[in-house]
Amino acid sequence: SIVAHSSWRKKLLFKSIRLQPTLSRLPITGVSDFYHFNRVEGHAPGFGLDSRDYLGARRVKIVLNRGLDDHRWKYALQVSDWFHSGLLGISFSLFNRLQFQDAFYRYSVLDVTYQSLAHKNDYAHYYLSRGFDVGLNLKINPYARFGTGWESTRQRSVGVHTNWSVLKRQRPFLPNLPVDDGRMNMLRLTFQYDNRKFYDFGWLKQPDLTENFLVLEVSYHYSDSRLTGGDFNFRQFYLFAQLYRVSPPWFHSSLGIYAGHLEGDLLRQRLFHLPGSYGSLSGPLLFRSITRDEYRGERFLCLFIENNFRNTIFNLFRLPYLQKSKYNLFLFTNLGWMKTFEQTGADLYGKLSPQPLIETGFGIGNILTFLRFDFTWRVSEKEKKFFFTITAR
Repeated sequence: SIVAHSSWRKKLLFKSIRLQPTLSRLPITGVSDFYHFNRVEGHAPGFGLDSRDYLGARRVKIVLNRGLDDHRWKYALQVSDWFHSGLLGISFSLFNRLQFQDAFYRYSVLDVTYQSLAHKNDYAHYYLSRGFDVGLNLKINPYARFGTGWESTRQRSVGVHTNWSVLKRQRPFLPNLPVDDGRMNMLRLTFQYDNRKFYDFGWLKQPDLTENFLVLEVSYHYSDSRLTGGDFNFRQFYLFAQLYRVSPPWFHSSLGIYAGHLEGDLLRQRLFHLPGSYGSLSGPLLFRSITRDEYRGERFLCLFIENNFRNTIFNLFRLPYLQKSKYNLFLFTNLGWMKTFEQTGADLYGKLSPQPLIETGFGIGNILTFLRFDFTWRVSEKEKKFFFTITAR
């Protein structure tokens, strides 16, 4: 009845929210496989098919698109299956695709498309990867999973092929950073643990913050030309952990940790970077005061410390408009260390700074359920810099 008696604008909003769950049931992939845009490919139309639950435990996924400015076809074929009641899974992938540098950072292709078209802010860096991947996964329990895999790819640098955008047409795109070209044969070991519970809104999944949880991801990548073949020798370790604990009414605390170590050949496509708020919306466990890749290197450590006081402080000080409100008060401090290798032209990969990055601030959350406003100060520099960001939780 609320929708029936609402304005046409609100009806359109409700229909758009209901569209995503409808699309998710179709045997197709995400929107970005049908169209995306970046400074390397330009406009990239295509299509993607995904069998999802139509084949039971077996899944087949096919993606094909073409960059209209780099004039290259990209494709990906992935086949996976689960055995023994879903305890053991195998997968095979064959691909020729554009990949993001820093394999452990989750970029949003849709947000890169929007930022590139509207603001000429293509904040990612790319390289071309062609080859195959074979994986084996073992589900230890409902929360824990162990995986191993073998990847063999030919990797090479790509350049910028377009300067087009809807707005700011005279402004040039940033150059795309080169990588170390060659054949990479790599062994991969992973362990994941995640006991979160979620509220599924169809177009958005929100973790249940009324219960304690732990998220843990550990990865080890190994390449040795004498054993695995290929052109590179390196070992890379990556750790992500988030611990959340609830002690009402004052403490709803979160500790996040990122860490990484790369040794051997310091390949430019394998370098880490401190995760920042590059795009339209910030997110959890990101540095609000980093808007570009300021720090890139072979070793890094990040700590994200935060507490949600809910509305208890608003009520304690009887703040007008906020007392007994639904809004939450967050206090946070983020710290980051990065070791950057030294070589000729290292300024291409960010500034060489041995000093830690420290930022602190507060946020007001539960705005439209999943948004919050963050007010952040970077305190590790002589001139304190202030940043305002909108964060999606």
